[in-house]
Amino acid sequence: MSTTPDSEFSTEAIDKLLRHFQKPEHSGVQYRRNERRDLPSVKLPTEYVVRRNRFSTQPMNRPPKVCLGYGIFLKDLFLYACRHPEIFKEASTSPADLLAVKGRQMRKCYLKGICLLARIHLSTVLQCPRLLDVPIQSASVDYELVIALYDNYGIYRYEEKRRQKELLARLKEELEIPEAEQAMWFIEN
Repeated sequence: MSTTPDSEFSTEAIDKLLRHFQKPEHSGVQYRRNERRDLPSVKLPTEYVVRRNRFSTQPMNRPPKVCLGYGIFLKDLFLYACRHPEIFKEASTSPADLLAVKGRQMRKCYLKGICLLARIHLSTVLQCPRLLDVPIQSASVDYELVIALYDNYGIYRYEEKRRQKELLARLKEELEIPEAEQAMWFIEN
């Protein structure tokens, strides 16, 4: 990334575009626990475990969908896209071009499109075609979405379980997630 103001990927252009993303209420706060069994959690609580044979006897008592991954903000995907200019090339634009778009709402739509392309690119880089980006809304979580490997319903079909640690480590590296954070289970929106 270049720092010259006339460059398409200047830090000035990127900083101006970052203002379009929501600011977290509690920056640096990962989550706030209310109870022991409250999600997010590193281990999947038993009430969210999907038992394959349970649906035949109790089809209405299915647990809510939860997914395993890292909580992030849309701006994290945008910054990932800025570190990989080929994403902007695929979108036929650049941060400097996005600043020229008239109207804040229209610019937000373009930015969300860039974030979607960034998630697709991340999935390709990790060679993990089932990578999920799941919106979450909870009083106990400050994140906007989760980049997840699988959910509690797809865990049995997850063929790459042996690669889970490797994929989570690479995901953390690619998105520049702080080393202290762990992958957790989050309730889907």
